[in-house]
Amino acid sequence: MIDNKFISRDTFRKHKARKNEIPNQHKTCLTKQRENMWQKRTRENAEEREACIAYDKKQKRVKLTMETDEQHEKHLRYHHE
Repeated sequence: MIDNKFISRDTFRKHKARKNEIPNQHKTCLTKQRENMWQKRTRENAEEREACIAYDKKQKRVKLTMETDEQHEKHLRYHHE
């Protein structure tokens, strides 16, 4: 499996399919994903959107606190560029 972590068969299948996509297929897939996300956001009401934003902020805070020093340095270098 990938990075010595357990992943589901479905996730592994999707990862493998993405890896073998030709550029044109990849572009089509990204376009479809963007369209689906846009439709989902237009259906959300203000309360649902606020809940989504709050959840994202919480997850980002958790991710930042779990960062190693090396990851933190890499993160800072990326944002300074």
